[in-house]
Amino acid sequence: GKLNPTKLFKNKNVLILGTGPSITKFKEPIEEFIKTQKPVVIALNTKASINNKFIDLRMASHPIRIIADAKNYSKVAQPFVLPFTMLRSKIKDYFSKNKVHDYGIQIKPGKFKFDKNSCVIPSPLVAGYALAAVTSGEAKQLFLCGFDGYGADDSRTKEMIRLLDDYKKSKGSMDLQSITPTKYNITTLSLHGL
Repeated sequence: GKLNPTKLFKNKNVLILGTGPSITKFKEPIEEFIKTQKPVVIALNTKASINNKFIDLRMASHPIRIIADAKNYSKVAQPFVLPFTMLRSKIKDYFSKNKVHDYGIQIKPGKFKFDKNSCVIPSPLVAGYALAAVTSGEAKQLFLCGFDGYGADDSRTKEMIRLLDDYKKSKGSMDLQSITPTKYNITTLSLHGL
């Protein structure tokens, strides 16, 4: 990759928006949190349940998801952070109207590593990619919302638990704080108490 994420995140508060239903349920308090705390707001992929004017960046990393969302990129106004150099030319063409920050990626099960222009993450899940980019970027604080979780037997829950556990035990990882309810082992803050 070419992006050094410190240019985007150094000493800043960052809010990563997941896609859980709590974003819709707590939309107004989340937007109020953004107005008062002024974090850099990252939406994952092309979806978001809050007003687009509050979103600063979008991230994508999973090759299948990038291909599935390709036709939606021209409708997105925010810059993207993604492993651009690994994409095929045909897919890169879909980003012709977007500002793109190229942050590299390598997949190694069970590993997180936060480098200057790239990361190593345990799976291509965009949540891990976002955590790595923000951590590499030396953010001040990292908040999550919309990381609700699924049922206990759902494979997506198990995959996210593994990802978060791998992140937490990695050298240089940050404390994770959720501002919406979550089933994951993350400190949950009250939106009204911030």
